[in-house]
Amino acid sequence: MPTHSSAHKNSEYDTEHVFARILQALLRRQAFPFAYENAEDPYLIQTHASAVIITPDYVYKLKKPRNFGFFDYSTIGLRQHFCQLEVRLNAPLAAGIYLGVAPVIQALDDTVSFGKTYPPASEPAPGRINGTGRVIDYAVVMRRLPESATLHALLEAGKVTPELMIKVAHVVAQFHTSTAANDSISKAGSINVIRENWDENFRQMRPYIGRTISRKTYTALQHYVYQFLKHDKELLRQRFLHDHIRDCHGDLRLQHIYVLPEDGGSASYCLTASSSMSASAMVMSPVKWHF
Repeated sequence: MPTHSSAHKNSEYDTEHVFARILQALLRRQAFPFAYENAEDPYLIQTHASAVIITPDYVYKLKKPRNFGFFDYSTIGLRQHFCQLEVRLNAPLAAGIYLGVAPVIQALDDTVSFGKTYPPASEPAPGRINGTGRVIDYAVVMRRLPESATLHALLEAGKVTPELMIKVAHVVAQFHTSTAANDSISKAGSINVIRENWDENFRQMRPYIGRTISRKTYTALQHYVYQFLKHDKELLRQRFLHDHIRDCHGDLRLQHIYVLPEDGGSASYCLTASSSMSASAMVMSPVKWHF
């Protein structure tokens, strides 16, 4: 994990107010390193962790300058690191989908735009570049996939067959079998780490009791989780001992599975959390697949 100076942590850019202004600037057609000639304007989709700018052919995903405990993107160095990591983890499973990392550049006249796309770790470092401006952030760059090809859209259209689901299952199983397993990854699935992660979740939820979650629901969740950890301790121990903890995804949603008949089976999307949550039991983000 890279180290980062307090100057980065305290920089004006690392605030949500400034981040929102940067996003608006990046929605201009002139903000992209290619001739934007399509009639469709770029648009923004946001999650709690990311801001995704979508163009007709490409997707630029920035990580929000936030620290929620289970992920920390609060400095430009951390955001650069996790952009690099995301591309490295996914590119082998998504040939031609994950293209690299693009710097966000603030020019001398204060205009903001995306730079060209680089392979991970070859992009310019934070700070000034060539006297033309400075790098103020980074984005993961991907090819845009058609939403009509998601399993959700196909299900709505009545086009999902048992044969297709068997094919999806085979690809997922193959991925689970071939993905990494080692002592560091297994540790993320140990009973102690699982308990620590749940303890952190409940601590972070506590201030919202009575606001977004009732005391009754909070208590019921807490009781269920800790009873499971107590009664199924041996199951979790066996998973740990037999290398069943894998560095992959946590869940699969229909919206995140793409069926592209012209391609061979491979994954096309996998978000990463912090290094302490990189095993399959802990990663909270989906994997997209295309065929």
